Amino acid sequence: MNKIAFFVAALFLLCSGAMAQQVNNFGVKQAVEYALKNSVEVRNSLLNLQIQEQTNREFTATAYPQISGKVGSNYFPNIGVTSLPNFISPATYAVLEQNGVKNGSGDPIVSPPPSDFGFINAQFGTKYNAQYGVDVSQLLFDGQVFVGLQARNALLDFANKQTAVTKETITVNIYKIYYQLVVGVQQMSTIDANIERFEKLLHETSEIYKNGFAEKLDIDRVNVQLSNLRTEKLKVQSRLEAGNASLKFLMNMPQNDTLVLTDSLTEEILKSNLLDQSYNYADRKDFQMAEVGKQLKEFNVKRYKLSYLPTVSLFGNYYKNAQRNEFKFFGESPAGQP
Repeated sequence: MNKIAFFVAALFLLCSGAMAQQVNNFGVKQAVEYALKNSVEVRNSLLNLQIQEQTNREFTATAYPQISGKVGSNYFPNIGVTSLPNFISPATYAVLEQNGVKNGSGDPIVSPPPSDFGFINAQFGTKYNAQYGVDVSQLLFDGQVFVGLQARNALLDFANKQTAVTKETITVNIYKIYYQLVVGVQQMSTIDANIERFEKLLHETSEIYKNGFAEKLDIDRVNVQLSNLRTEKLKVQSRLEAGNASLKFLMNMPQNDTLVLTDSLTEEILKSNLLDQSYNYADRKDFQMAEVGKQLKEFNVKRYKLSYLPTVSLFGNYYKNAQRNEFKFFGESPAGQP
């Protein structure tokens, strides 16, 4: 039973793996669409674009008034005790002496030495304290923040251009590898046809040699040429396998999937990609990104210059405190408690 269960589990895993593999019949445009949808580089560039949008909002929020509020309450089970010098007794004795008050023996009351008065243990505060308030601030001048506000559109444009360059680079690389594989497949077909022709030639030469109308050297020549063709086929086959794996890696396609190239390289395709004289380099995405990068460098220089100037801001706050011996902060305050 254990062997049967193991066999069934292994068969299930093999079937699952076979079902997980997919066969993709892609033309070059389909390959580009698949890559732009699944490429890690494209996803990262789109995330960078979203991060830049949030950073721009952060810069904008810095220039707006900042308002924050605070509400809190404290509870002190045991109010702290503070020891103070006894200042009540000396004052009392001084009043008694000034008024000539006498003690029970009829003698005038005299103040004892200060060291005899000792200390008074006093508690300050209440068990419950509450506080609420609001803080308001407004940035009036900050050179770096204002330069950041001016550079928001350029930063967002740079992120967009960076995404476009990433997509363009992936598209160009896919076109290169795709048509290299197409040429390799055509080359493989030519080699197979030559191998088939030389195998037929070897057979015919061998038959002629058996009948005495050819030399052994003729058979050796054909064998050498046939071996060279078979070696060349192995080389082309290895390059095709490596190129296919590279193309799937660039497209972020699982290596277990099968990629079948359906397009062919024709003369019309080659002519359509020729560079004409009306080409404008300012239309290139990487050139546009470099121009925006130059503009950002200028903003950065301006930011460093303005960083020497002082920052000016306006702020204010309003807070109110309440102290109670009981948790009753609503309504009128008890007598003697703020």
